Amino acid sequence: MGVPSSRPRIGTVHETVGGVYRIVFSDAASVEASLRGRLKREELAGSRVVVGDEVEVHPIIGAASGDTDWVI
Repeated sequence: MGVPSSRPRIGTVHETVGGVYRIVFSDAASVEASLRGRLKREELAGSRVVVGDEVEVHPIIGAASGDTDWVI
């Protein structure tokens, strides 16, 4: 499991497929992110993250691989 990096970003959900969200930032860069924690539990209960929502995403640096995953 990774540890949070220090630079969350704000972006807009442009697409969602199978629990993966494509987030586009104001500089046109994009990342794929998934839900974690409270938001994931709320989605199971009926609250949803939908296309057009503005979200804060946090990069999580993988402990083993060094890859970066993004979470909402």
